[in-house]
Amino acid sequence: MKTNVITMKEFLERSGKTWTITNDCEFRGVISGYVCGFNLEVEKDGKIDCGSTVFDNDYEEIRNSLRDYNDLGISEELCSYNGWKPTGNIVFRGYFTEHWDFEEREFYYKEASEEVENLWKEYVVA
Repeated sequence: MKTNVITMKEFLERSGKTWTITNDCEFRGVISGYVCGFNLEVEKDGKIDCGSTVFDNDYEEIRNSLRDYNDLGISEELCSYNGWKPTGNIVFRGYFTEHWDFEEREFYYKEASEEVENLWKEYVVA
C-alpha cells in the first residue's frame, strides 16, 4: 500500500484525540544519522486511531509480503488482528537518535527533532 506522511497535528484533527505533541517538526525525508518515528494511521467503524510508534526510515510503502516485510507492515498486521485497517496515512512523530542499551540488550531512542531543525536551518539553502 502506498502511503502519505502526515503531521501529528493533522492526525489529532482527524482522530479527535487531545494528545500532547512533543518532538514536533516538519518531515524532511530521511536524514543520515537519524531515524524517523512513525505511527500507522488506522480506521475501524468510522473511528481513526493509530498503531504503536515504530522507528524506521522505510516508510514509502506498508509492505506485508513474506519476502519484503518492514516495521510498518508488522504494525499493520498487528492492528488487523483487532479489525483495524490502514488508511494509507503515516503519522510522523519526529526525528530520533538510536542508542544501544548493553544491559537490556535493546535499542532505545532519544528525541532529536530540535537538533535536526537547527542543522536544517544552518546548512540547507532553500
